[in-house]
Amino acid sequence: GVLLLGDTGSGRWSGLVAWNRYAEGRNAQIDPDTPRQDFDRADIMLQAAIGGLGLALGRTLLIEDDIDNGLLLPIGPPVRIEPSYWLVTSYENAENPAIKKLGGWLVGAMQRETRY
Repeated sequence: GVLLLGDTGSGRWSGLVAWNRYAEGRNAQIDPDTPRQDFDRADIMLQAAIGGLGLALGRTLLIEDDIDNGLLLPIGPPVRIEPSYWLVTSYENAENPAIKKLGGWLVGAMQRETRY
């Protein structure tokens, strides 16, 4: 069978949990015997997918460039899985105008309509 690549660094939406949520969004089920390989970092998981190891679930903002450059190919429509992200910095940098500007840009980028 096809190897499902999981990201255990994603907290509550990691690995098999994320794959099951994706399947629910597609009105499908994943066979519990489907082989899996979990990674503790999303970037390593995505490199494994680029290298042909298996199928990965990728966050749109992390995979858009790889899709545009032909390194990854989306299979089917996207499914919202709603993970939570916190934009964080140190106390020392919290009031830095450059950090605030970057934070505002990141929030806007995450809220915009994505291509995939």
